[in-house]
Amino acid sequence: MKVKDVMNQLFVSVADDEKLRTVNEAFQRYHSEFVLVVSPQGELEGIVTYHELFQKILPSYDEVMRDRNVRLGMEGMEEKIEKLVNEPVSSVMVKNVASVSPEMPIVEAGALMQAKRIRQMPVVEHGKVVGVLRFRDIMWGFLLKSSKYV
Repeated sequence: MKVKDVMNQLFVSVADDEKLRTVNEAFQRYHSEFVLVVSPQGELEGIVTYHELFQKILPSYDEVMRDRNVRLGMEGMEEKIEKLVNEPVSSVMVKNVASVSPEMPIVEAGALMQAKRIRQMPVVEHGKVVGVLRFRDIMWGFLLKSSKYV
């Protein structure tokens, strides 16, 4: 079985100059945990996940332990969030994103995802994003192939 057999061709994407507010809205609207950053030509430029946004919004553990006000109030957080949502996607996106080919065996793609400790990977063909592969896509692919488990 290959990536093309289980990948999802529907994915959420934004341009790198979009505001992070747009990414947050996409997370909510499409119940997605990630958004691909794609050029107007369809080339992969990066990815933004909840993890990147949380890192920008939430204080570090050291900050929380040092400053009692950080632990007790939302005032500083609201200002931080308002500033962040107006920043461009390029300010938080992960660049040089690992990707897979539609022709790659899903066992190899799954192993690569585990090695890199990521839950989703863009699928790129001829330099263009054609889909996304998630762990659940691989699992469902295996389960459907072995229909006695479904």
